[in-house]
Amino acid sequence: SAGVGKEGGGSDMTSAGVDRSVSYGWNCGPVYQDTLGALYRTKTHIPSASFIGGLAGSDLTGGHFARAIETTAKLLKGEEPSETIWLNEKD
Repeated sequence: SAGVGKEGGGSDMTSAGVDRSVSYGWNCGPVYQDTLGALYRTKTHIPSASFIGGLAGSDLTGGHFARAIETTAKLLKGEEPSETIWLNEKD
């Protein structure tokens, strides 16, 4: 899980979880679920994204993480994904 601060030092935050496993029935990963559970107590909506990759021994590359970082940065602009992002979907 990672947080990205707003450019210019603002206090707006985002959250993202990159998981190598899936919580079936929830369509996201366990790290993402745990992060959302912890953020719930802040009683503030913090834009977040769930990423899953590296299943069945697939590699997660620097390119996969760059995609996750770029998508997480877009959360600050209000571009929140509606579902989990699968990083190895085209490999």
